Amino acid sequence: MHLRGLFYIFLLIGLARFANAQSSLLPDSLADAPDSVKCWHLRELGDQLIVKGKMPEAKAAYQQALELAQAAKRPVDIGMGYRSLGYWYQNANDYGKTLDLYHQALRIFHRHAPNRAVRVYLRIGQSYLYLKDPDKARSYFQRGLTVARQQRDTSDAVHFYGSLSIVEKDQKNYPKAIQYSQTALKLYQQQKNKLEYNVTLLNQALLYKDMGQYKTAEAQLKEVAAYSRQANDKEMLAYVDINLPNVLLPLNRLDEAEAASRRALAWINRTGVNQFSMHEEVYGHLSRIAERRGNYQQALAFYKLQMAAHDSVFNSAKNQQIAELDARYQTREQEARIQLLNESNALKDRQIWAGVGECCC
Repeated sequence: MHLRGLFYIFLLIGLARFANAQSSLLPDSLADAPDSVKCWHLRELGDQLIVKGKMPEAKAAYQQALELAQAAKRPVDIGMGYRSLGYWYQNANDYGKTLDLYHQALRIFHRHAPNRAVRVYLRIGQSYLYLKDPDKARSYFQRGLTVARQQRDTSDAVHFYGSLSIVEKDQKNYPKAIQYSQTALKLYQQQKNKLEYNVTLLNQALLYKDMGQYKTAEAQLKEVAAYSRQANDKEMLAYVDINLPNVLLPLNRLDEAEAASRRALAWINRTGVNQFSMHEEVYGHLSRIAERRGNYQQALAFYKLQMAAHDSVFNSAKNQQIAELDARYQTREQEARIQLLNESNALKDRQIWAGVGECCC
């Protein structure tokens, strides 16, 4: 075989390897698809992998989407790539990296796609909420709301009202929190979004409970319960039952509070959803009810169950932190292996080209 022919064979091998690396997460059916479609598919794949708990694979999909967008020089897809990677780091509880990536996405969207900046403001605000920085959270929620209003985008604006309500509630600025919550309820009603309306109404009921307005809170909780039964949403109904004793006990309606607590307890035992934290809440209600009735032995028994659940919550939180740390290290280890493999392949490529060069001399 002529050396020139050998040269082209090696060239094709190198190009094939590069193409395979770039499309390894894409199905063959998208080989000839536009870059925008490929980027979208990779981001969707990343979202699905995160839901499945496959964090390293999800990051690889997001990273490939970003690299493809950068190679194609598509600003909006580059911004979406940064946003997706920020979402990955948010799920990994690395909020320093999360915020850095969200801010990169925000800068790009401001220049090229202002409508996409809105949800980035929301995610930045939520990140600061998690970091317990209410002032920064409020600032980004308000800025995002301003942009959403300018674009007359009520579908996104409503999320900012709900988020601002949470910020003000945490700061015990209840009148302001109620004001934001009422606006969100009005918008959800206009959109005929019954689910989000009732989730917001449930949160507002808890606001009124914190304000000591127990009858208003009770009325709203029962409205949510009626919707939950109609929609067959048993989980939301359970959340109503868990919270009802908080407004019924101050009104000295012990029988109703106990009935709600036992309904909630039956649901928790049947489903296992958030069992430790919910058990702690429900056993606390039952202990206080027994104490109010003068049944101190039963009150003590429920209190012990409450404390056991509390310890389980603490241990579960610690185990979750350890699992998150372990997942982060595993991800870094896998990334290091991938990097090492890439470097090894690059070295082999250089050796091949060096060999070709020697043959050509």
